[in-house]
Amino acid sequence: MPELNGFQLRYYESVMDSIPCGTLALNSELVIASMNPAAEQILGLKMRESIGFPLPRLLSPLLGPDRTQKLEAGLKSALRQRFVLSHELIFPGRIVALKASPLVEPQQSATGVVLVLEDITERKRAEERIRQQLDELRRWHGVTLTRETRALNLKFEVNTLLRRLDEPIRYPSAE
Repeated sequence: MPELNGFQLRYYESVMDSIPCGTLALNSELVIASMNPAAEQILGLKMRESIGFPLPRLLSPLLGPDRTQKLEAGLKSALRQRFVLSHELIFPGRIVALKASPLVEPQQSATGVVLVLEDITERKRAEERIRQQLDELRRWHGVTLTRETRALNLKFEVNTLLRRLDEPIRYPSAE
């Protein structure tokens, strides 16, 4: 791969800084090599204080040990087996979608992993509101059907009694 000149490097940095999703590059030891401003904002980490440190160690206070171990195992597995990992990070008060893809060199060795992050907290809240509204609609649907079934049964009984009295039926829709 050819060396980047100063203009190309500034252009690349400008592109990375402009991406609205968080992006991080980790080496094979899951140490942060680079990150963009969106990743800083999403993860609540400062670039200057994070580059050179293992991502799992930085996230552990926010995720807790169990979720941190699960993330670390998933990232190492994606790196080793070369697959894209999709994962949700659950932080206090927010949820972040993570996609991790191995960085593969021309000689086909995986040298690290690139992460793309998106804060999906609002989407998850909206999905939960929709789920609750759907549950309420289902309950109302059940109540309405039960009431309609009872009304239909009563109409049928009225029609049956009217027939016994040789009277015309009152509710043809119940027949």
